[in-house]
Amino acid sequence: MSLKLDWNKLKQVQKYLLEDKQMTKNTDIVFVVILKDGSATRSVTKFKNFLGFCWAISEKGGRNIYTLVVQDKEGRILYRHKRLTAGNEEVPSGGNYNIFSNWRTLTQKQKDCYIELLIAQIHSHE
Repeated sequence: MSLKLDWNKLKQVQKYLLEDKQMTKNTDIVFVVILKDGSATRSVTKFKNFLGFCWAISEKGGRNIYTLVVQDKEGRILYRHKRLTAGNEEVPSGGNYNIFSNWRTLTQKQKDCYIELLIAQIHSHE
């Protein structure tokens, strides 16, 4: 399964990092790819290869990639991939991902219960 990336967001991240002078084209960056089985691979490349590396990752078939994190050498996160739904919407990083990914299979009672809990959480922060 290939990774579904938001290319507009990736281009914005690259442009921001270059304009903000946080990166040069030869700065080393670290790609951490986490697979569905929980194993992780780490690759170091130059910032000028940022989009090319993302393209290579997104096109690899047969790998069950769960997420992607891009860091600088100090460990600061430059980009964290958020999973996209079939409707091209980002899956929220908070909450229970299983609720969102299996929404269609939930009963109406389960959906109502989840919505009530969500509304209660929102009201508690106001």
